Amino acid sequence: MGKVRSFDRTFNSYWARILYSIKKNQMKFLSVMIATATLLVSCSTSRKAANEVNGDWELVMFSAGSKTLSEIFTMKKPELQLENGRLSGSTGCNRINGTYSVSGNGIQFGPNLAMTKMGCPNYDENTFLDAFNKVNHYQIKGNDLMLMQDSTLLMTFSKK
Repeated sequence: MGKVRSFDRTFNSYWARILYSIKKNQMKFLSVMIATATLLVSCSTSRKAANEVNGDWELVMFSAGSKTLSEIFTMKKPELQLENGRLSGSTGCNRINGTYSVSGNGIQFGPNLAMTKMGCPNYDENTFLDAFNKVNHYQIKGNDLMLMQDSTLLMTFSKK
């Protein structure tokens, strides 16, 4: 009788270890699957954010006190072409080129933006450039790209 009990305990202990090992591996597998799913969702969200700013944009609103767009931009309204991290466009006078990056609702232009240096009499290009350099957030509403400094709206572009 003693040998049978010893065998039962050994047999039960063996299966208990196997079942414990299976459960432990299932938890590891489940943890890896959850981490993978989270990574995939966050990557697709970043791609979606980067893609939603792609396009050709024309300035339709600029925060500059009581002046209208035509009073500030006497030659032509600024335009942006954003495409997968590449920026090109116009300040309304000079051409600009460079890069941008998007993360969540944050957007960063530069660091190295190139710009032509044509003379633009009676045109206050620096007003636009000063505001443009402050941009660190964006929001899309319909066909409008709103560029902000934190929560302060600086300018709005409309998709062409």
